[in-house]
Amino acid sequence: MDGYFTTERHEDGGYILLMKHGDELSQVAISGDGKCLIEQKEGGTAWDFIEAKYASSSMILTYSNI
Repeated sequence: MDGYFTTERHEDGGYILLMKHGDELSQVAISGDGKCLIEQKEGGTAWDFIEAKYASSSMILTYSNI
């Protein structure tokens, strides 16, 4: 999965990660087995972002089960 990403606030907290696919935006979700990211039209994963100064790598993505 490569491309451009943006976010949109989720009504229950966190953010929905959106990926540009042609002229549309698709939601990014975690696969059923939890091993990769997948693209889907609805029901994307709600993500929380933390400042990198608190992490050992430049970016960490976490998800909550909303």
